[in-house]
Amino acid sequence: MSSGTAAELPATTQREIWRIALPMLLSNLSIPLLGLVDTAVLGHLDEPQYLAAVAIGAMVFSTLYNGVNFLRMGTTGVAAQGFGRNDNAAIVRSLREATLVALAIAGFMLLLRPLILGSALGVVQPAANVDVETARYFNIRIWSAPATLATAVIVGWFLGLSNARVPLIITLVVNIANIILDVVLVVGLGMKTAGVAFATVSAEFLGLLVGAAFVVRESRHWPTALTWLDCARQADFRRYFSVNGNIFIRTLALMFTLFFMTAVGARLGTNVLAANAILLNLHHVVSYGLDALAHAAEAIVGKFEGRGDT
Repeated sequence: MSSGTAAELPATTQREIWRIALPMLLSNLSIPLLGLVDTAVLGHLDEPQYLAAVAIGAMVFSTLYNGVNFLRMGTTGVAAQGFGRNDNAAIVRSLREATLVALAIAGFMLLLRPLILGSALGVVQPAANVDVETARYFNIRIWSAPATLATAVIVGWFLGLSNARVPLIITLVVNIANIILDVVLVVGLGMKTAGVAFATVSAEFLGLLVGAAFVVRESRHWPTALTWLDCARQADFRRYFSVNGNIFIRTLALMFTLFFMTAVGARLGTNVLAANAILLNLHHVVSYGLDALAHAAEAIVGKFEGRGDT
């Protein structure tokens, strides 16, 4: 192959790309769909501050979680390399090492939640009524951090094993549960911003349970004597963060741009902020869809790297 055009790729590689990318396309497109449902549910309430508050809160969590997106991306690459060289211990270690990091980061987020919320509100400076609703949403949803980050690791691990079906199932379970709970808690019980937050927390923990069940089943195919304690002792966290440092910086730059748009919108008024929430959801539809091809590339390149097949 003298050039990297898709037409010159072996047919088997093209099929593998789409075998991973298509399920992830469906999975990823369901994520902004959830934001559209939040927007629709809250947008039909009498006052715009509820939608505006969730827009700010969602952007805070998007910044937090996407800022540590290396938990998913890094796990995919490392697991794919172990998968490529048929190294069972490396496959198991990639999951456990990343899970330990995810839970540690989630713990820090919970400890620092007053600082995070105060900093976000200080930057955005929303109206007083939006400020109160944003704090209510944030203080409930932050408790989903352990489930959200651990699930991201599980999704990345399965992608590293070239399995896009399980991430699709996990994402659909989370988003369908979230949509149903949104309608029940907000429309049915009138819980407004608190209802949206409780719906997300419940759905994230349900997704973690589903993901953990798939991990237990998959682990039977990767027999190893490596324990969690062994993994903690052997983990090279300095190397882990060194490998993922560039991803972290890139993601922060991207999220700063989106957060800046929300902050400026808030200063232009509650109606502008609420309208921008709709525009950002449309933007997410495109970006999440294109991410499906990135997921496929991470898994396939990592596998070939593990095989030593340049």
